[in-house]
Amino acid sequence: MKRSWCVIIGSGLTLLLASAANAQTPRPVYDVRIFGAKGDGESLDTQALQKTMDECSAAGGGVVYFSPGIYKAGTLHLRDNTTLYLDPGAELRQSKEMKDYAVTAKDCFVHITGSKYVFLHGHGVRNVTITGGGRINGNMALDEDGSRGPLTILFEHSKDILLENITVEYAPGWSI
Repeated sequence: MKRSWCVIIGSGLTLLLASAANAQTPRPVYDVRIFGAKGDGESLDTQALQKTMDECSAAGGGVVYFSPGIYKAGTLHLRDNTTLYLDPGAELRQSKEMKDYAVTAKDCFVHITGSKYVFLHGHGVRNVTITGGGRINGNMALDEDGSRGPLTILFEHSKDILLENITVEYAPGWSI
């Protein structure tokens, strides 16, 4: 039996969820910590974060919630019908280790930039929002030769994308 963990966090987030995407009822919230993310700035949270996004999308969508903390990760594949809500005080930080990133397909736009990695990658996705007042930190993570790093956020062949009320900083390649 497959279990999904959902938690509604705070009245402000509940109001956001009720109005998101013209929803009539609050959208389910998937707290990344419930899926195993540590948010301590040291642990690699990639698997827990990806699992949270995958479960959220598979259930029809909702909000992937990041409470205050530093979530270090490699490549994360964004999914349909998801909102990444980075609470103020939450930071999604790129790993400096290139082994933590997936090498993109040869036809991926990232190769035009001279890199081969992406941190937050949306390919063919719909209805994705990144919001909440938190930060996405590129951590100046550079490729093995020190010349170029992963693109921080890349959407390809995607639609209905909204980025608002976030800070993207220290990008080693293109920010967005």
